[in-house]
Amino acid sequence: MASSNYNYSLFAIYTFLSLLDASLKASGASPHYRKFINLESNSNTTNHGHKWVGPSGHRLITVDVNGFGDFRSVQAAVDSVTPGNQKNVVIQISAGYYMEKVVVPASKPYITFQGTGKEVTVIEWHDRASDRGPDGQQLRTYQTASVSVFANYFSARNISFKNTAPAPMPGMHGWQAVAFRISGDKAYFSGCGFYGAQDTLCDDAGRHYFKECYIEGSIDFIFGNGRSMYKNLVFFFCLLVMITCFLVPSLALSTTSSHGSSCSDFVFPNDQVFASCTDLPYLDSFLHWTHNASSSTLHIAYRHTQVSSSAWVAWGINPTMIGMIGTQAIIAYPKPDGTVVVFTSPISRYGTRLREGNLSFPVSDLSASYFDNEMVIFVVIELPENTTSVNHVWQHGPVYGTNLGMHQVSRNHLQSMGALDLSSGQASTSDGVKIFRRN
Repeated sequence: MASSNYNYSLFAIYTFLSLLDASLKASGASPHYRKFINLESNSNTTNHGHKWVGPSGHRLITVDVNGFGDFRSVQAAVDSVTPGNQKNVVIQISAGYYMEKVVVPASKPYITFQGTGKEVTVIEWHDRASDRGPDGQQLRTYQTASVSVFANYFSARNISFKNTAPAPMPGMHGWQAVAFRISGDKAYFSGCGFYGAQDTLCDDAGRHYFKECYIEGSIDFIFGNGRSMYKNLVFFFCLLVMITCFLVPSLALSTTSSHGSSCSDFVFPNDQVFASCTDLPYLDSFLHWTHNASSSTLHIAYRHTQVSSSAWVAWGINPTMIGMIGTQAIIAYPKPDGTVVVFTSPISRYGTRLREGNLSFPVSDLSASYFDNEMVIFVVIELPENTTSVNHVWQHGPVYGTNLGMHQVSRNHLQSMGALDLSSGQASTSDGVKIFRRN
């Protein structure tokens, strides 16, 4: 199977090069741009008259994040390949989220990353251009890539590459965050996903063929000096979505409201009543709360509608700022047997695995229910005395077995945060829009 897959990749690469060569001829391009292979004669003979020799032999390496493969990490699998490699090496990567930074050096050609689907096999990291490297200097854009490939004849199929650093707000600098950098020649990508906010795909150098891939980003989300063909791709341009939402805010808000009833119309099964409620503007969510100033407690019911049985939801308070890092979160997801898992999880960094842990403030009466694609989280939070407002964050993402995956990086997911004014019962979003309470 590995051999046939690789031969298909080579066939696709050479098909691409044939089309590229024909296109360059038709445009009158200089032969300098067609020097890789002499397609006018024997396809195995270069312009210098030397016969091209491909890899000899095959090797299959398995990677499984749960320990059921040869290695647990993708980088360990790459490291096991001998420098100067002349074999067709297929690194078969099981479903899971691989939180690591991966580099394929130039000395290791003929490597294939084979996933089990771009929705379930993901390599991700979170470096930004302004972050400091081991030498204490800023990484800058090209060094932020979650996966960097410098080798020739690389291919990837049915896998996603992500940089989970959040999108910068207007005027912020040094937030370039590359998901994938391809600097080798003659590379092939099929059924892959590339996710980021700014500078997602660095098509750095060489000739590459992207087929039926998904690329998501905003500013310069594809950039570099590569000469590549993109066939049957889906592009999700985050900046265009943001502009549309800013120009037509009523459309963006009504889209959320149409998926669920207004919070003021909702009746809880146990007839529980809350003093305030808000139709949150993103992710089909609603927040009900009662603030008791005398006891410094906040009674919460967070409702997240349109949730599949293979997704987690989260709501939390960030005691220090509006943002994800520092959020004291409550996570819930349904199990196949119909029960619901609910636990607390402090968020200390990007790319977190949402592991269970104690929060920075006491909580009680923690529970969750899941019915008819709606998750509801109940909790009572003990706040510091004289607290008049809190920052809150809400989110959802995929569940793979017992592994909680990374949420998407679309605008709705990146903007799902705001503040609650406990005195007035008003809520505001991260972009400053006030949402008045409904009783």
